[in-house]
Amino acid sequence: MPPDDSLKLLIAGLTGILAFVGTWAGSRFSHSNEHRQWLRNEKMAACVDFIGEIDRILSDIRLARNRGTAGKLVQDIERLSLTKLSLVCPGTVVDAAQALQRAMTDIASLAAGRRVADAEDAEAWDAELSTAFSRAGLQKSRFMLESSQDLNSGLFYGLGIFRPAAMSLLRMRLKRMQKKWA
Repeated sequence: MPPDDSLKLLIAGLTGILAFVGTWAGSRFSHSNEHRQWLRNEKMAACVDFIGEIDRILSDIRLARNRGTAGKLVQDIERLSLTKLSLVCPGTVVDAAQALQRAMTDIASLAAGRRVADAEDAEAWDAELSTAFSRAGLQKSRFMLESSQDLNSGLFYGLGIFRPAAMSLLRMRLKRMQKKWA
């Protein structure tokens, strides 16, 4: 076989091998990218569903406080499932969701247990309920921060390289506020 034919055969063989490797690598990268996108979408859906339920329950608690029918809301909060969150989100997000759920239970229990006889007791109860709402707001902020960190979106998305520092500062502020309310 002349050397010119050997070179043509080598080029054809090398082209075939490179095409095969390129196709294989492209399918692997495509598969992992699709999985990352699917997981991010599932995380976002789980977080949005959880926060939507929390907001609905908070609204119901505010209405029930005026009507005096908050007992059912404690059961609604206890039935609030963290299963989907725990399946797709990391532990920090699930921990923040559990803390928020506990804070919501405290609010609903306070609202359900209101049996105030005089105005002085009513003022003390309203102050205690206001504090519980503040704690829940703090826990909601913590949940939003942790889910935003996990999803790499939200509050500090546009800060680029300064994002970790800004999120650390916000975490420190939230911890200070938690100690204040404890």
